[in-house]
Amino acid sequence: MLPKEPSPQALLNPRVRAAYESSMKAAREAFLSGANLTNGAVHFNARIDAGRYNWLPQGMRPPGKALKTQSGPYNNSFTKGDTPSSKVWLNTYER
Repeated sequence: MLPKEPSPQALLNPRVRAAYESSMKAAREAFLSGANLTNGAVHFNARIDAGRYNWLPQGMRPPGKALKTQSGPYNNSFTKGDTPSSKVWLNTYER
């Protein structure tokens, strides 16, 4: 998957450019290291609580997908859609 680059105009902002370059460096280093920091997780979502319960995709019966990693809380600036809370936790789940 190719990175979604900021527009040339956005990259004129030194803070945007620094954040972009920092995130690209981190992604490059993580990829080259071969480490899997998600413990083999293949699913990801944002939750509005710190619960460590299984994720139950639509149409799936319990027990669902087991939690692999969790981080947060984070400030969520996009409060529309599936995650309306301004505070979220980011979870990854097994296959």
